[in-house]
Amino acid sequence: KLVLLVDELSASASEVIAGCLQDWCRATIIGRRTFGKGLVQQQYDLSDGSAIRLTVARYYTPLGRSIQRSYEKGKKVYMDDLWERFNSGEMVSYDSIKNHNGGKKFLTSCKDTLYAGDGITPAIFIPLDTTLYHRELNGLLTGNSMNSFVYNYYLQHKQQIDQYKTSDDYTKNFTATEEMWNGWAKAALSDSVNLSSFNGRKKEMLQLRLKALLARFKWRNTGFYQVLNNDDMAVKKALENIVK
Repeated sequence: KLVLLVDELSASASEVIAGCLQDWCRATIIGRRTFGKGLVQQQYDLSDGSAIRLTVARYYTPLGRSIQRSYEKGKKVYMDDLWERFNSGEMVSYDSIKNHNGGKKFLTSCKDTLYAGDGITPAIFIPLDTTLYHRELNGLLTGNSMNSFVYNYYLQHKQQIDQYKTSDDYTKNFTATEEMWNGWAKAALSDSVNLSSFNGRKKEMLQLRLKALLARFKWRNTGFYQVLNNDDMAVKKALENIVK
């Protein structure tokens, strides 16, 4: 079995591959509607050493579906498309996907109905976790203060971390302690963020990121993504689909 994970930032070549495998009934596409970029550029070299890339064609899937989003309403509407997906509810509801409303239909050999234009629509929809879009939480996840705190924590607790021989062992058995959380809460105050109001899902996400960053210092990106993927809805759904 083959499963492909996509979202709104999957663009161009990744969409072509996803579309081909979807047309041929060779893979289950999981996630959210892709970006919608399927144009072909031809480069022409100029006499001054510069070059111009001119759009000369579109990519089509084997069934004849165009991946490219429409740009007939102008650049601003085209560039604002991702924001429009947020505003329309598409990021959290499969029923809000635009190309279900009038897009050209195609039927595959496995009797699936697919649509042309506006990217590739997944067979299994994974809603966006909107917890990430809390301003203070997003600032902590993208800033450097958390990384600095975890680095110092790693140096102070290296002997404890070294007890885990593999990233798999660490992922399954390590838990971010309250001591670690309280230390991070104190450090976060330097960014004028009070974590006392962070509970439930927000606290879980920050604890997971602390654990993932700690894994990165010992096992690099392998450990980092193994920890994050262990709580990723799309990855969980993919594994569930594969073992059916």
